[in-house]
Amino acid sequence: MSQRRILFIGASGYIGGSILDRFLQSADAAIKSASYTALVRSQDQASKLKEHNVSPILFQGLNDTDILRKYASEHDIVVNSANAFNTDAAKALILGLSDRKKQTGTDTIYLHTSGTSSIGDYPVPTETADRWVLSDANDDVYAHLTKLEGQRPYAQRTTDIAVVDTGIAANVKTFIVMSPTIYGKGTGLFNQQTIQIPGIIKRALRRGKTPFHSTGAGNWDHVHIEDLSELYELLLSRILAQEAVPSGKTGIYFSENGHYNWREAAEKVATVGRELGALSTSEVEGLGSVEWMTCVDAAATASAVQASELGFASWSRTTADLGRKMSWAPKHGDASWQAHVTPTFKAVWEKKL
Repeated sequence: MSQRRILFIGASGYIGGSILDRFLQSADAAIKSASYTALVRSQDQASKLKEHNVSPILFQGLNDTDILRKYASEHDIVVNSANAFNTDAAKALILGLSDRKKQTGTDTIYLHTSGTSSIGDYPVPTETADRWVLSDANDDVYAHLTKLEGQRPYAQRTTDIAVVDTGIAANVKTFIVMSPTIYGKGTGLFNQQTIQIPGIIKRALRRGKTPFHSTGAGNWDHVHIEDLSELYELLLSRILAQEAVPSGKTGIYFSENGHYNWREAAEKVATVGRELGALSTSEVEGLGSVEWMTCVDAAATASAVQASELGFASWSRTTADLGRKMSWAPKHGDASWQAHVTPTFKAVWEKKL
């Protein structure tokens, strides 16, 4: 097979940068021999990527869909780990890959990064809410997404569905990696921070007491960034080897390796903060949606409140059966999850994140 051309969107981010780093160091012959391009917004980012054999292209942003389609049409594979809420950008990239396929006659691949807030219950769960665990191999995840979307649209989920539907219509193979809470230090060249646990820590430092969103009754899964990057590598390796890898409606992949409760996460943060001397108490408190948003100066718009409830309070449990069927064997479990809170708290406290 000739050298494949891979375009990265979001290479300067926590997830995208870590995936790119993993691909560049891959022992897989097809991944190792590929050529890599990344769309970035600054000359500093471009210069640094060039030092690592990645061809940079400066662009204005994800709203320039004509440019996205143009550059996608010059590549065989697109890895989009930028804003998972931008539906038009995702569709433009897939249409560009469709243009590429018409030119070359070769299958094109779209890898999309999303999150399990897309399948979270809404509004926030109660102590008596239904408890479910969704399997990417044994349950119809696409049908679950469309059902939830029909009840109340959510921009990230809207994009997930559009990725599948546009890919089918444009004859482009799509794969969505839908991750839970991601933790651990990133391995990319730029942003190496995650979001959710630092978000709790920042609120704790601001208030002097560690909060949890709403009831704290929800449960989520977690995955270490190194294990997640390995899943992307394994998935692409199987695709390039032309194995029968689920795509489209059945190509929605979870990536968990352990789970936690939101209140318990807050209690862990509070305990660590007290031990470090950053907090004067290990007590925790529940906050309503607006107070949760505004305590870090975030605008409490309707869409922001919805995203915060789905991303910091919902019940969202999954099993990554598709990945494990491909021999994905994550190394970081609940012990790593517990251990990461202390260095993460220190980094946030010292303003390193």
